[in-house]
Amino acid sequence: MKEMKMMISRTPRRYDLDCLNWPDLFPYKPQVAVEVSHSGSELHLHFMVTEKAVLSACETDRQKIWEDSCVEFFFSPRPDGIYYNLECNCIGKIYFCRGANRSEREFLPPESYELVRRRSSLGSEAFGLREGDCSWELWLDVPGNGILLTVPVSSIGGTATREYLLQEQPKEAGQKEMEKENHLMLLERK
Repeated sequence: MKEMKMMISRTPRRYDLDCLNWPDLFPYKPQVAVEVSHSGSELHLHFMVTEKAVLSACETDRQKIWEDSCVEFFFSPRPDGIYYNLECNCIGKIYFCRGANRSEREFLPPESYELVRRRSSLGSEAFGLREGDCSWELWLDVPGNGILLTVPVSSIGGTATREYLLQEQPKEAGQKEMEKENHLMLLERK
């Protein structure tokens, strides 16, 4: 499984996701990019996908989202060894769980699902399979309080975790003053 470092700041940053983890089993690779940022209290994800066909069969959250056209985001907001797995299909239905590893994950409670704001360029109703080139976009806003953290995203400070880090960093090398902004850094698992 390849990991990718990301800096997450208040300014959205675009990352083109070009790894293919299991080419023998799944040789097809759609074009995928994500813009990631935070507001101090929420994590913002904006996915842009282009693929040869698009599928949305799941009609509600907590179904087999990974069988639809979907995107995933893995992160660890605390140093307790627990990571979060947020999967979202092309119409905004999510599968959201946490755990120490793949076999020990548990679903987040239903009220956590309700807190995640989602919007898809394809709407929110399942439509089955659409063949032919298709581009779609997905926006997710994940609040820190009530889901990921017990304190706001912006108030975590300085401690490196396994995959997710909020730290003070200079905006640009060479600035006269050491202006700083909160940055979140994470490694994405695929």
